Amino acid sequence: MIYWERGYNVYFIDNLSHGKSKSILFPSGFQYSFIVRRFIKEKNIKNPILHGTSMGAIASAYVAQKVPEMPKLIICEALPHDFDLLYQEMMSFMKIPITLFFW
Repeated sequence: MIYWERGYNVYFIDNLSHGKSKSILFPSGFQYSFIVRRFIKEKNIKNPILHGTSMGAIASAYVAQKVPEMPKLIICEALPHDFDLLYQEMMSFMKIPITLFFW
């Protein structure tokens, strides 16, 4: 890992309902941004570089938008570009009829 080899401390946050997480929630990137911000504050991490992939990229972008002084840098990898399709896939995954919500 390039960050580790260059002497950076590296943290991975296990996303809810992914990996070994016990959660049954499927939060959005917006909700993940609160988890990321809380993690950074709890660990007292100064000038973090946020490298997010997909939903993590959305969370990183929200962190930078809401608290611009927090991250030193954000790297958004594989940022979803079609939010209508992302919304439809999320609603389908959660088995919620799309017609109940308006975008």
